[in-house]
Amino acid sequence: MGEVCVSIVEMTQCYVAAIRAEQANGPYYLCGYSLGGLVAVEIAAALQAAGERVDMLVILDTTLPAVALQASKQARLEHWLSDISSFVEAQTGDEWYCDAADLAELSAPEQVQHVLTRAIGRLPRSRQR
Repeated sequence: MGEVCVSIVEMTQCYVAAIRAEQANGPYYLCGYSLGGLVAVEIAAALQAAGERVDMLVILDTTLPAVALQASKQARLEHWLSDISSFVEAQTGDEWYCDAADLAELSAPEQVQHVLTRAIGRLPRSRQR
């Protein structure tokens, strides 16, 4: 029975060893699906670091960690903007929305300041305490 790999690093090491046992030298053509896509990226990096050629790397339905983190930040920002917009609309009766694209060039603290300043400016004076 084979080893049980419990991390991406261990999976990469196991798969690189298995691939090289079957084909000692590149070029290699790799493909991974979902989590396997992330493992395939790591395998390609390991093979290249060992001086091997990887001529093709295909990843299917895979979200790379940096992309997922950025998407998560964007989703949280859009959710927060939606909440602020809903609050302003409920208090004023006017439709108002701050688009995430308007904030793209601002740092996180600047985004908060920009949105809250605009939102507070739209509230009736009795709500601006």
